Amino acid sequence: ADDHRWVGVRCSLLGKSIAVAARSSETYPAA
Repeated sequence: ADDHRWVGVRCSLLGKSIAVAARSSETYPAA
């Protein structure tokens, strides 16, 4: 159960990172 929950936490963090990266690329299209 702990492993499954940890996978969910990692997925949510990865999603946040992707969202932040996408927002940054939109704000700074130079990248």
